[in-house]
Amino acid sequence: MLLTTKTHHQPNEPAIVHQGRIVSFRELNERANRWARAVTELGFGKRDRLGIMSRNCSEFVEAYFGLAKLGVVTVPINWRLSPSELEQICTQSGLKGFIFGADFTENVEAMRSKIVLNQFVCIGSPSPGWATNANFVANYPSDETKLVGGGEDPAFIFYTSGTTGPPKGAVLTHHNCLWWFNQMSATLDFRSGDRVLMAIPLIHGFGSVWILNNVLRGCTSFLMSSFDPKTATETTQERRISILPAVPAMLQLIARLPDFEKYMSSVRWIWTAGSQVPVSLIQTYAGHGFKMVIGYAGTDFGFLTALGTDKAVEKWDSEGLPFFGVDLRIVDENGFDVKTGQLGEVIVRGPGVISGYWENPEATAEAIVNGWFHTGDLARFDEDGYLYVVDRTKDTINSGAEKIYPIEIENVLLAHPKVADAAVIGQPHEIWGETVTAVVQPKVGEKVTDIEILNFCNGKLARFKSPKRIIFTEAALPRNASGKLLRRVIREQLNRPKSTL
Repeated sequence: MLLTTKTHHQPNEPAIVHQGRIVSFRELNERANRWARAVTELGFGKRDRLGIMSRNCSEFVEAYFGLAKLGVVTVPINWRLSPSELEQICTQSGLKGFIFGADFTENVEAMRSKIVLNQFVCIGSPSPGWATNANFVANYPSDETKLVGGGEDPAFIFYTSGTTGPPKGAVLTHHNCLWWFNQMSATLDFRSGDRVLMAIPLIHGFGSVWILNNVLRGCTSFLMSSFDPKTATETTQERRISILPAVPAMLQLIARLPDFEKYMSSVRWIWTAGSQVPVSLIQTYAGHGFKMVIGYAGTDFGFLTALGTDKAVEKWDSEGLPFFGVDLRIVDENGFDVKTGQLGEVIVRGPGVISGYWENPEATAEAIVNGWFHTGDLARFDEDGYLYVVDRTKDTINSGAEKIYPIEIENVLLAHPKVADAAVIGQPHEIWGETVTAVVQPKVGEKVTDIEILNFCNGKLARFKSPKRIIFTEAALPRNASGKLLRRVIREQLNRPKSTL
């Protein structure tokens, strides 16, 4: 276990800092050992799935490494999902237990009676009577535990919702995670002793991989339970943060603060990914001398490309050049490589690609063909080898740190008794990158209002997925010969000076 090795090299250096609590690398390893023993006592073993729904905290990281040692598969779960969505994921993954933050007790209680789980563990207080408080972990020995997990064993299952069937669980093995760490180490400027502000939720693949990297690189992670731009800049100044990973929406909010650059003078470089970065934002940070690296990555396939500061303004709409060790192609519908400048689908293979989707052979076979993962992203290369993604994966909407899948929202809208057809797209937003816009065609003779639609969505969708703008149209929505909705055509129509919708 690399955490144990890191403990030998810098045992007393701070690994995690959260709300004034400092956890050294030695203490992190000892607490991970306690978690491994405690979870074993609760009846968990190799390949059992254990869900975790918590804000960023030291206990999350301790459990993260403890479960990895034990070979238990961690299933991070987004706390913003509705009870029905939580229930779906718990059922599909076959969870045997659930770790949750005390502030999410109500969410867990709402779905607890609908699923059968062996154990519930609560981080923080007050703890409900039906859950074991995480403090019990302190009762177990901290000496080195026997390693059970590793290699091609599954380490994580990250769920994406909103497909036509059940949610898909992307399975990351221990080797996948270590390869991502190797990619980051070989491509990005990390140094032992770096101080990294972690405001990105650890429940996302983005956050989990960064925590792994920080620990193995010997960096100190300063955890924020929730993001607030003022607190983030004050922490950056006070703690002399040297690296800031953030989604574009976070950087937009920081840039709106007066004299934000003075608070962030210690930052050596910024990493951002998850949605298109506006050129104005790049120029703002570049104008204050900040080095920004813009990445193109995904939970399913790891890090693909990065755009550095030297070309960030000139090629602002590019995804950059390939990461270390990336085998990446752009192919046509027949699987042949396209010429420079031509559009095709991005496909990738290598150690960073997931082993498949949990107990979903159909989705796995569709995504991974002859060893190549098909991202579904439409892109081109320019003459300098820079990648340009023209259309995001299967029309995914990137809003803040969240990925939103239109078909999930469309299915809810189509269930409304007054709706004949519906399409959901993402539209640019200066803070969140994109927001959800719904185009609704009412049934003939029916009238429906925004309020009716939103009330109908309430409880069926997480709030961040509900439409922020609703456009009504009497015209039929554009579809191809096979009946597939042409969302790109709708986006183009809405972007015209005088929309035809």
